[in-house]
Amino acid sequence: TMLQDLDETVIDVDKALQKVGLETVELQIDKAEYGAGEKQHDVTAILAKQVGKLPLLRVPGRNYNSAFGDPAPNERKSLKIKYRINGKAAEATFAENSMIVLPMP
Repeated sequence: TMLQDLDETVIDVDKALQKVGLETVELQIDKAEYGAGEKQHDVTAILAKQVGKLPLLRVPGRNYNSAFGDPAPNERKSLKIKYRINGKAAEATFAENSMIVLPMP
């Protein structure tokens, strides 16, 4: 991917990321659920829109509840994600409002 910064310099994003030790990946979200126990929201489509070239996802909104709705008010919730990085399947669970950095499979 090539980007042009404000002073018209062309930047190779992949090379820039490699310089700081980050490898670009092909990320796919297969299934994502947010909630507690039987009270779950399917948030696959929301997270799939956040996919980029790194194994991390930004939650759109101030927190998980604002992004996904609150399926279980006053209960501790988690986010469960089934995903593929470079074609290899994995899954991870994150505590409510945690930063989402997906482990490499």
